[in-house]
Amino acid sequence: MKKTLALKKTTAFQTILKRGSWQSGDFLSVYKLENNKENNFLGVAVGKKGLNSVKRNKIKRLIREAYRENEENLKTGYSLVVLWRSKNDYSEATYANISTDLKKCLKKAGLFI
Repeated sequence: MKKTLALKKTTAFQTILKRGSWQSGDFLSVYKLENNKENNFLGVAVGKKGLNSVKRNKIKRLIREAYRENEENLKTGYSLVVLWRSKNDYSEATYANISTDLKKCLKKAGLFI
């Protein structure tokens, strides 16, 4: 069963970024905020600077896939925002890099069961 729903509203993103705690890795930053619900909410954001829409969407797809692979091992009841750090070059956006960095950030945030 899918435990994660999409986070789409700008106000929800802003709330999580302002009030939530965060963990940072080499390529990603993960913000978390407890939502007291039985599902997780996931939002992914990639800045426009230096990237066209094709590259941004590819990075988002890779982040969502890496999250989906680890979804079964995560605690529920959190709203998450995953940000691609703009200091990184697009050539570093490989699935292996994103997957290991996302796991590292989620472990540091204490979200693994």
